[in-house]
Amino acid sequence: MKILDFYVVKVFLRYFGLVLMVPGILFSLFELISQLDKAGKGTFTSLDAVLVVLLTLPERLIELIPVATFLGALAGLGRLSDQGELLAMEASGRSFFDVFTGIALGLGLVTFLALGTGEFVVPTLAQKAASLRLKAESTKELTYTEGGFWAKRNKTFLHVGNVASKAGAERISIYQFDDNGTLVKYIRADSAMIAKDGWTLQNVTVKEIKKMEIFTRRLSKLKVPSFLDKKDMKALELSPEDLSVVDLWSYVRALKNGGQNPDHFVLALWRKLTRPLFALCLSLLAAAFVYGSVRRGSMGPRIAIGLVVGLIFYFFDQITMQLGLLWGLPPVITAFIPVLISAAGSAVQIKRVM
Repeated sequence: MKILDFYVVKVFLRYFGLVLMVPGILFSLFELISQLDKAGKGTFTSLDAVLVVLLTLPERLIELIPVATFLGALAGLGRLSDQGELLAMEASGRSFFDVFTGIALGLGLVTFLALGTGEFVVPTLAQKAASLRLKAESTKELTYTEGGFWAKRNKTFLHVGNVASKAGAERISIYQFDDNGTLVKYIRADSAMIAKDGWTLQNVTVKEIKKMEIFTRRLSKLKVPSFLDKKDMKALELSPEDLSVVDLWSYVRALKNGGQNPDHFVLALWRKLTRPLFALCLSLLAAAFVYGSVRRGSMGPRIAIGLVVGLIFYFFDQITMQLGLLWGLPPVITAFIPVLISAAGSAVQIKRVM
């Protein structure tokens, strides 16, 4: 890496961090207000509300990365322009894309950290937050575990390892005891589809204990009575954005096998895969905005316009996702719409300044 590239990376990351934290804190305050409304319900306390906000903070920050990249590149390069450094780089023979290389390298580092956090940190924290929310929203007596819960009905105990939606759960264990407290049946299933008339377990192993012997059966599906209704399951529901790419792929297959619509999960999967490209296009657009103002002495107004554009792209991305689901558009098309729009805007602006 050249010294000049390293310098641009450092400036970009500094402003990126500042820009990311401001809306992150603001949105966290909104979430805290929402969670505090639940304080006092069930066993949910004000401390639980604060913990929920902190546990869900990484997911909020990751969602803000594309627009923070845009604003960070805009502010960072704007600072170089104000101090005449960008003009000096151009005079020394550095082209637009040479200068942008530093932004791209910084974005690569941010993307690497975001992918790692999204895959290994966010799902675990989201499961803990869901368990805390369940204290306020569930009417059943449940015992919460890391990522799941225990429930009891008569002499049968249920353990759910993970809940991704009110209509689905993973890692199901069911223990049935007789009147003497002796285990007589154990059921293990990879997943379960939840309906009003019961749970449909998938990839099931059933072990029955009779007269000191264990009889094992393996079934593709097994119907069992409901332990919790959809209202209670919704309290433990993780949004698709909280899941890792691997988990999303698993849920998509499970929903398809259960005959349910997986579009929400497919869209979340494609959005995760296209986020780096979306951020790259927005940073390219920001660089073009700044580069076009180097000789015009109009950096202030252009940054103001850029801030508005960044917010427009953020809300456009969110609205596109909801409308795509509402209108039944193919998830891959919905995910790529913001990318294509930002890429087109970047191409137009680069053509104007080159």
